[in-house]
Amino acid sequence: EIRLVKQGCWTYIGDQQDCHDDRCVVTTTPSQIQNGTYRFCCCSTNMCNVNFTENWVPSPTSTTQEQQPLHRDEAIFIALASVSIAAVLIVALFFGYRMMMGECKQGLHNMDMIEAAPSEPSLDLDSLKLLELIGRGRYGSVYKGSLDERPVAVKVFTYANRQNFVNERSIYRIPLLEHENIARFIVG
Repeated sequence: EIRLVKQGCWTYIGDQQDCHDDRCVVTTTPSQIQNGTYRFCCCSTNMCNVNFTENWVPSPTSTTQEQQPLHRDEAIFIALASVSIAAVLIVALFFGYRMMMGECKQGLHNMDMIEAAPSEPSLDLDSLKLLELIGRGRYGSVYKGSLDERPVAVKVFTYANRQNFVNERSIYRIPLLEHENIARFIVG
């Protein structure tokens, strides 16, 4: 729908050849004022602008109505891309953190291995004989055995309970912790 805003005679300053036609024909692209709804034409005869016609060829570029969905699509694409990149970055940071903590824990485990290295005088464990199972518990088993023909108690820990062994060994190494009713730690 075309709504006439202003119509009338005016003094035209410029090239008079533009307005020598006896009909009012719009030959230029609509102005961007009011979203491209304003048109301009001029003619030189009386009442020639009562009827006007449009004779302009739309440019092959998109109009503002077509550009608006394009901008909306671009905004949606940029938002989705940003969220996707942020999600990938968060996942990468999470796994990086987990790997670093795993290495840190592995480093602590390796420190335990170094700590567990025998600092006691080494004994020939080939002469150790396990004679009888005395008891089996949550953390390991206790055997009656002999080492170089002397009676000994042997506590065997599973690998999963290695930390319990390290803790127990450190307790037995407390200075001045010697009593006839406390077992003596020989080697581990």
